[in-house]
Amino acid sequence: MQNGQPLTDLVTKIIVTDGELTFSAPENMQVSTHILEGDGWSTKIENNTIKLEPNIDPAILEVTLSENGKVIETYHLNLSLFYGSGTTSDPYQITSTEDFIIFSEQNSPDKTFSDIYFILTNNIDLTDTEFKPIEYFSGSFDGQNNSVRGLNIVDESQYKNIGLFCIVNNGTVSNLNVEGTVHRVSKRSDQDGFTNGIGGVVGVCNNGTIKNCTFKGSVMSEANEVFDYIGGVVGCIQMNSAIIGCGNLASPGGSINVVQSQTIGGVVGFSISSHIIGCYNTGDIVCQNKDNTIGGVTGGLDSNTIIACYNTGTITVPLETRNAAGVIGNASFKIIVTACYDATNNNEDVYAIGAMASGPSAVENTRFNTCYWLTADNRIGIGYSGGNYDRDAYKDIAFPDCTTKSEAELKSQTTVDALNNAIDTWNSANDNLCTYRFEVDKNGGYPVLISQD
Repeated sequence: MQNGQPLTDLVTKIIVTDGELTFSAPENMQVSTHILEGDGWSTKIENNTIKLEPNIDPAILEVTLSENGKVIETYHLNLSLFYGSGTTSDPYQITSTEDFIIFSEQNSPDKTFSDIYFILTNNIDLTDTEFKPIEYFSGSFDGQNNSVRGLNIVDESQYKNIGLFCIVNNGTVSNLNVEGTVHRVSKRSDQDGFTNGIGGVVGVCNNGTIKNCTFKGSVMSEANEVFDYIGGVVGCIQMNSAIIGCGNLASPGGSINVVQSQTIGGVVGFSISSHIIGCYNTGDIVCQNKDNTIGGVTGGLDSNTIIACYNTGTITVPLETRNAAGVIGNASFKIIVTACYDATNNNEDVYAIGAMASGPSAVENTRFNTCYWLTADNRIGIGYSGGNYDRDAYKDIAFPDCTTKSEAELKSQTTVDALNNAIDTWNSANDNLCTYRFEVDKNGGYPVLISQD
């Protein structure tokens, strides 16, 4: 029996996370178990309970009743760790906090759930739980717009990359809202000089997609590690990845706060050879080192596209910080930036839309198109982080229709129409990849993004 319910031979699937398997047998009978199918499963009997060590793959359990060495009866039970079968049409269902913890415990470098599909059917609360982050994920996880709350990862250098998902490799995480804290305390002793990603939802995404995910809370680093890339949603995306429709949300007491790291972004710390589409930051970013690279949406870009993104969060940096901007901290090479805006009154040490490496090669390979920023005294919209350079000589080539807007202008239908026209033009040359458009905020705020899917 399971939770008082009788078990039926090979008819009903037994969901292991629903409870223990128990039995009662006459004193003269012996009960034995054997896993017929299902790698990674094991079983043992304690008192009147069948104890199972499960695996993500389904299994068949054989239960045998014997008397004086003679088999009296045999049962075959279909076992599954979760409801569903892990396919795109019948994904595994994560239904409770206990399920979610088991899901994370099943994950390992050798078990990344490649080509396995999961959905989250309820909100999850990890407050005061023994939860370890999901280290390597290569499957598909659809949160179905549910939330994971109470995330509290305090890393004492155990993980190279940290987040709810440490690494998403050839996988997808979508429609998920995360609330909590991700805190790196100290750097790893075996630092290899490569990227360390710290993010509220994902540490590093390689050749994957993070879509319609939000983070609300705090991402912090006290590690004094120059190779840390920190983002509210994702620390680093690379290798033809995409982050789509994601946002870092303002929350009381929440912020991205770092002592020292290489690159910090409200949504993405650093992005290389990837796409950032329809993303936004409304949260606070605080950096205590003037040599860092900070961006409201993304800290740094290399060989990248960013379209239909905005920042309304406050960026606080030391004076004379060169690589700080409302949308992009530093655009280094082959960057296309289209239909983005910044609506914060940051000080003159924070560029509005972006900073880019100085010199003709940077300008020739970088385009800012139809980007706007809130009018503020002594604030440069797009500047050169590597030194002084004659930006006016290349303005018409590299920065078409990029200008300041008053608060009323930035909130207007005219501005929204211009941003959407730029999105349409970009889409016509890029297979309509951007499904987001701006709309006037009905509550009187700055333009908001609406998905057209």
